Amino acid sequence: MTISSFEYRQLTEIQIIDSTSSEVFVNNPVKKSYVRNIILFNGDSTAVVYVKLHKVKSLGGLAGTVKTSNQMYGAYLDPGDRISIEYPIPGSILDELNDTIHAIADVPDVITIEIIGADEDV
Repeated sequence: MTISSFEYRQLTEIQIIDSTSSEVFVNNPVKKSYVRNIILFNGDSTAVVYVKLHKVKSLGGLAGTVKTSNQMYGAYLDPGDRISIEYPIPGSILDELNDTIHAIADVPDVITIEIIGADEDV
């Protein structure tokens, strides 16, 4: 597999994860995205928080569904914990319109997420 030359950069602004599933990344329809690193941080001083991430493939360009079978990560974060999830080069690939990454936390508004990666025109 040949990979075009690209530089990894911040794909999303830092976002706060809610207690209901929400999209934290949506693939651009004319791009192939490579998620290289996902950074989670528990900014609370007391709460231990369970966080789940889902990689949801689109269904013919329509938004897919969050379900147990597409969960790609789940962990408890202690207060002040910062976790970095790193994917081997080139990264976890999202290559269809409306491929998404969803996040949910069992305590709202204390976990932040940032996604680092690259994209290229298709």
